[in-house]
Amino acid sequence: MSHKFNSLFDEKIPEVRKMPLVFGGQVRLEDIVGRDKLIERVIYDLNNTSIIINEIRRFGKTSFLRLLESKAPDNWICVNTTVQGAFTTAKLIEITLQNILNQARAREKIKKTIFAVGHAVKNAKLNLNGFEFALGKEYEADALSTFRAVLGSIGKQLIKDKKIMVIIWDEFPDAIQAILKKEGKDAANEIMKFFRAMRENKDSQSIRWVLTGSIGMHHIFREFSGSDTINDMATVSLDPLESRYIRWMSVCLLLEINRNTDGSDYLADASGGIPFVLEMMIKYIRDFDASVPQSVKDAESLLIEAASEINLGKNWTPLLERVGSYYGENAKTAEAVLDIIAMFPVEDRMIGELLRKRAKKPVNENTLDVILTLLLNDHYLKYDNASRLYAWKHEPLRIIWKARRRKGL
Repeated sequence: MSHKFNSLFDEKIPEVRKMPLVFGGQVRLEDIVGRDKLIERVIYDLNNTSIIINEIRRFGKTSFLRLLESKAPDNWICVNTTVQGAFTTAKLIEITLQNILNQARAREKIKKTIFAVGHAVKNAKLNLNGFEFALGKEYEADALSTFRAVLGSIGKQLIKDKKIMVIIWDEFPDAIQAILKKEGKDAANEIMKFFRAMRENKDSQSIRWVLTGSIGMHHIFREFSGSDTINDMATVSLDPLESRYIRWMSVCLLLEINRNTDGSDYLADASGGIPFVLEMMIKYIRDFDASVPQSVKDAESLLIEAASEINLGKNWTPLLERVGSYYGENAKTAEAVLDIIAMFPVEDRMIGELLRKRAKKPVNENTLDVILTLLLNDHYLKYDNASRLYAWKHEPLRIIWKARRRKGL
C-alpha cells in the first residue's frame, strides 16, 4: 500500500516515518499533527480572554498544551503547571510561582517580585522544573491574597513590557477536589472566586488562564457558589483527529513495530481518531503478535480483544475510570446508564424505565436528569434532538466500555 500523504492531503503532514509508541506518555512535538487550526483559534482567544479545556483523559490535552507553548507568540510568557499534586491552597500557589520563576522568558523584575514573598527551599533536589519554591511563613497563611498581590505587581510589569502571561493549571479539578478534602469547602470556594477578583483587577489584565481537566470540571463548577465567576472563559474541546492525520499516525506506528502497513487505515478508522486508542491497538498487535486487521470487522474485533486483555488493564483505565471519582452516590446509576446505552442508542423517555427494570426499584427522575446532563458535559454521551436518542459520543469508547464491563474489568 502506498502512503503519499503530503500529495494526497496536506503539506503540513510530515513524511511517513517510524513513530515511538508512548501509551499516553510525552509525545514528540513533531509527532503532534492535526491541531494547527485549533492552536490558531486558542491563540486568538487567549489574546482576549481565558479558556477552559475540558476533555476525557488520554485525549491529548497535555500534548496540546506543549504544542501551544511551542507556537506561542513572542510576547507571551507561558507558565505550564500540573497542579494535580496540589493538596493545599499554599501548595497550589507555590507550584505556580515556582514555574513562573523557572520560565526563561520571565524578567528579573518579575522574579524579584516573587522572591519578596518566598524563597528557594534549602537542600531541595533540583528537578526538571528547576528549584523548589516555598512561601515565607508570614505569607503562607493567606496564600491566595499573597498570590493576588504578586500577580498584580507582575501584571503591571507585563503591561509596561507589552507582554501577556498565560498561566496553565493542568488537571485543575483534581487540585480543587484535593483542597476541598484537606482544607474544606470554604478554601476551595475561595479559589473559584479568585478568578473574578483577577478579572476585575486592571493590573492583572495581561494575565490569562488556561484551566484543564478530564471529566470533573462540571462537577467542580456545580459544587461551589463561585461557579459563575468563570462563565466568561472560552470553552475548548479537543476533537478526535481528522481521518488523514490518524491514518498517517497508523502507518508510522506500524512501521515502528516493523509490521506491514496494509490494513493501517482499518486500524485508524476503528480508533475513531483518538491517538491513544490507536496506540493501544498497535501495542496489542506488538505484544500479543496479533495480525494487522484487513477489514472493518477485523479491526473492531481487535479493539475488543485489546480492551478485554487483563494485562493492558491499567493502560485503558484512564479513559473510563472517572465516574466513581466524581459522581459520588450516583456513580452506580451513572454506570448503569452507560451500560444500557452501550448496548444501543436509547430514547430519553425509556432510560428511566430500563433502569427500573435493571435495579427493580424506582429511579428519581430529577437525579436521572442530573446524571444525564453530567454524562453529556463529561463527553461520555451525545443527544440527538430530532430522534430524542442518547448514544455514546465516541464509538471506540463505547466498544471499550462494553468489552471491559462484560469482562468485569
